[in-house]
Amino acid sequence: MTPPDVKLRAFEVDWGKAREDHNLDKKLEKAAKSIVDPEKRALATPEALKAALFEHCDILYQVFSFYCSLGASEDVFSMGNNSYLSIIRDCNLVNPGVSGLRDADLQLLFEGANAKQSKGDAFASKIALDREEWIAVVTQMFLRKHVESGGMGVAEAVQAFFIDDIAHNVPSMCLQDSNRFRAEYCYIEATDMVLRKYENSLRNLYEAFAKGDGAIGHAVFTTKLMDFGEYMEMVNRFELIDPFVTQREIRLAFVWCRMVVEDEKWIKGRQKVVQLHFEDFLELIVRLAHMTALPTEDELADACMAHAGEFLDALEAQPEAEQDFKRLHTCEPGEPVDQPIAWKVQQFVLWTIYRARGGQGNPESELTVKEANRFMEGRIHRVRVIDQEPGAERAATAVVEDEYELRRDGRTAPGEAPPPVGGLG
Repeated sequence: MTPPDVKLRAFEVDWGKAREDHNLDKKLEKAAKSIVDPEKRALATPEALKAALFEHCDILYQVFSFYCSLGASEDVFSMGNNSYLSIIRDCNLVNPGVSGLRDADLQLLFEGANAKQSKGDAFASKIALDREEWIAVVTQMFLRKHVESGGMGVAEAVQAFFIDDIAHNVPSMCLQDSNRFRAEYCYIEATDMVLRKYENSLRNLYEAFAKGDGAIGHAVFTTKLMDFGEYMEMVNRFELIDPFVTQREIRLAFVWCRMVVEDEKWIKGRQKVVQLHFEDFLELIVRLAHMTALPTEDELADACMAHAGEFLDALEAQPEAEQDFKRLHTCEPGEPVDQPIAWKVQQFVLWTIYRARGGQGNPESELTVKEANRFMEGRIHRVRVIDQEPGAERAATAVVEDEYELRRDGRTAPGEAPPPVGGLG
């Protein structure tokens, strides 16, 4: 959980760089001339601006992280132009009749912030905003809209911008509280017990994908931590994305698992921004379990099945029932779970072990280093569905070195049909 003092130190670093690199003192001084009330004008100081911003730093960083994740690239840590335009559109920030708030003016804010990045900043993109640049752009937005055009004092301008303009208009999942999620679902005894029970299997899976294609000699990326590309490779191996669990939610799960970093422009800080440690990965497992449609204890018992791996595999042979099941049990970020989170985490972990073995074996037994590596390398594949005449001799379940496929008649072996799933078929 991110301690309050870390959040404060991170904000102070970002604010200090934004203030210095983007001349925010001069911009505040100019905007303050529009404040008619002399008392409010006297309070328009950099210190007051900093204090007002910090009061809303949760929204400041939540919105930044959410919109950073919306692009198609693997850079989910900085805000590209399309994501920036999405915020402007979602929050109705354009005002064609006000100088400084027209489309072209807001675009110049984005371009100007990128042009003024520090020369010594090795990690800042020239075509996307980092945290410091985001603060600089946001500050200029509310100064233009609520101070220069509206005559508000600094504190009320910040309040109006973050509450009325931003919080009331962005998607609800944008404002999810990672610390709250951790307190409700991760840092509880039942979840901890499940994660400890399967720690070796999870660690072997994590290390296999974290190793990836290697990052020897790289200043930031390492073979011991999981970066976003390696995470997405794991997602694709497990085929986690479907019509009910979207790519956006999958990308956000990675983003939300990271702790706040005090200074993202320092090498050690940057490593934590763009990669997950094993402890972060455990939170990721909880988040993926939270959103994934998984059977309840009663549904497993009714289907006479031992774990979610068997249940979900059998369900695939019943497309309509599968759709209904996923529609009922999939959780969006922020939604309460329909069963105890520890149960969902356990079933999700068993499902991953079962899938990593190609749909064979007892997932209660430890996933070995060799098994995890073979799965990561793409040497273990799930069985696919194809049209095939009854009586074909190909087995439907096997650990294979190339792609096997399953007949559309749904049989798991010649002459052997899968059992119906919990009355859903």
